[in-house]
Amino acid sequence: MIKYLVSLVIAVLSGMGTGGGGLLVAYLTLFCEAEQVAAQGANLLFFLGSASASTLFSAKQGRIKWRLTFVMSAFGSAATVLGAMLVGAVSTDIIKKIFGAMLFITGIASILKKQ
Repeated sequence: MIKYLVSLVIAVLSGMGTGGGGLLVAYLTLFCEAEQVAAQGANLLFFLGSASASTLFSAKQGRIKWRLTFVMSAFGSAATVLGAMLVGAVSTDIIKKIFGAMLFITGIASILKKQ
């Protein structure tokens, strides 16, 4: 029951734009003892649902720049393939440290941006 409540809170926070994906990965690795790569995979599946709903809503309102979207999707897809190839060659400990550093830097940037 606790896992469902935590998932609900993370989903709500994610919907509010607080970086719920980072929270989900942290929760899965720290409290559910999931491997880092598995937690990041679960985070991607979690993100697909919220991103799809957000995209549909934004498209209905005409707020999507489709040309830019396609260009960024192409680069994102290429980076995803590269990342998938690298993840097999890099140890889980290094991935954890990189992910933690990324979350820290993103958090600091968000705090500084709001001031």
